Amino acid sequence: MLAKLTILDNLKETGKIGLEELSLKTGLLREQIMQTIQGLSKTYLINIDGDIVKWLPADNPSTIRPWGWNINHVVSIGSTQIAIRGMGLWSILVAEHQYSGRGRHGKGWISDLGGLWISYRLPVKPWVANVIPIALSIILIKIFEQIFGLKAGIKWPNDIVVNDKKIAGMIIEGEYVSDTMIVNIGVGINVNNEPPIPGTTSLKKIVGKLVPRNPILASLTGWISRLDKILIDREQLESMYRDHLVTLNRRVYVETLTEVFEAKAVDIDESGDLIVEKNGIKKKLNPLTTLRIRHLD
Repeated sequence: MLAKLTILDNLKETGKIGLEELSLKTGLLREQIMQTIQGLSKTYLINIDGDIVKWLPADNPSTIRPWGWNINHVVSIGSTQIAIRGMGLWSILVAEHQYSGRGRHGKGWISDLGGLWISYRLPVKPWVANVIPIALSIILIKIFEQIFGLKAGIKWPNDIVVNDKKIAGMIIEGEYVSDTMIVNIGVGINVNNEPPIPGTTSLKKIVGKLVPRNPILASLTGWISRLDKILIDREQLESMYRDHLVTLNRRVYVETLTEVFEAKAVDIDESGDLIVEKNGIKKKLNPLTTLRIRHLD
């Protein structure tokens, strides 16, 4: 892993480097470098052309310059979601690897090489902040459809799935600075990585080949740049969210802060809470107090 990270770090700024120079910078033998590149080529659009190691610009986030944003691309970091807190507004942090990635409810997030692990920091109007998870779910659905022709769905509350396997997730955290609401949006997308957890998939597995990641990053950033405008039509967003929610009308296993049970998901309310029914009794599940939900059929 360390050799791979070191080579990525030497490649990210220029996108190419000679084998001899790379050997001197990394302290690795030529044969070791070639073996490491062979491993990297399974998850990155990286190859050796003669004596030059090249990283395809469309797969290297350091080549992106989104208007209005300050983008930071690092090879390895604890958690982008923690580090983004120290950055200015309209910042993006992209990491190739997180060794302490964070998911919902403090769960760990496996962030292996070849995926897209991104955090955004931006201001939003306070009264639309609670709609961001719904909007972001729809944005990811649209990206997968527009770029790859995939029909993705939403597993409540905001996991993105293809054929019932998770391909993307998010974590959204907010804070007030003076009278401004600031949100830190973390997004993880399985692109060319090989997720080790059962019930997950990646774009590489679905399309059968390596996928350049920058079109995804550019599209996502464009959508998030317009987030305030997207959030205006709350009714339409809620309708689209419901249409793509694959959890409805299925039996589910539920873990909350206080209980564990099985029930049937029958509806969602205007705030995005899931309504489940057990033994003829309906109850609401809130994302903040629901630790885990799993489809049983």
